[in-house]
Amino acid sequence: MLADKDNTMEKNLYELCVEAGFELDHHESDLYIKDCQAARTLLNQHGQKFTPFLSELDGAMWLDVPFAYKPYWDEKTKVGNG
Repeated sequence: MLADKDNTMEKNLYELCVEAGFELDHHESDLYIKDCQAARTLLNQHGQKFTPFLSELDGAMWLDVPFAYKPYWDEKTKVGNG
């Protein structure tokens, strides 16, 4: 989890990306962020590893962030506790 500027609430990487308005997608637990300098800056500031790739669907560059798609893990938690 990552702290916001006020340190009043912690946000994870996925939430920060949504808040920043980045174009997002995913495959299972991997978060895909459309490549842009702001996204790379955010990932680097938080020491997050990522792999750039060229999408065969739209021909654009995306950043693959392993295991960072939080809704996947939220659903896994529900299934595991249900």
